[in-house]
Amino acid sequence: MTQYLFVYGTLMKNCRNHKAYLEGRYKSSYQAYAKGKIFHLQNKMYPALLGGKGRVQGELYEVIDPEDTFSMMDQLENYYHDNAYASEYLRVPITVEKENGETVQAYVYFYHITDIDEFNQNAVYIENGNWKEFIYCRR
Repeated sequence: MTQYLFVYGTLMKNCRNHKAYLEGRYKSSYQAYAKGKIFHLQNKMYPALLGGKGRVQGELYEVIDPEDTFSMMDQLENYYHDNAYASEYLRVPITVEKENGETVQAYVYFYHITDIDEFNQNAVYIENGNWKEFIYCRR
């Protein structure tokens, strides 16, 4: 069964975690969009995706070995399927739209806010939904 992963931050091509975690682990990739709100976490230097009605730009990957790939991603994203409260991100299935308009179900990691004060002090809302552009424009 085909499984997809939608990424919107450091796992995208030419970003710091792509080579170590995704290179060689997918059959195909697409530019894609998901619903939500994206923030840059200044204290952590990576993004946080929250639910919402906005449009977030990212990349969609058809993964080769879902069990192995998601196990690695869960570690990177500090997702503990048996302890959501302790997780930094939560892996959930969502509908993602490819650039051509086709929709597919994919897993995505939503940020899990555990300290609202820390989040509010450090989160910068990215209005256009594109973290990669935001981070490159700040260099």
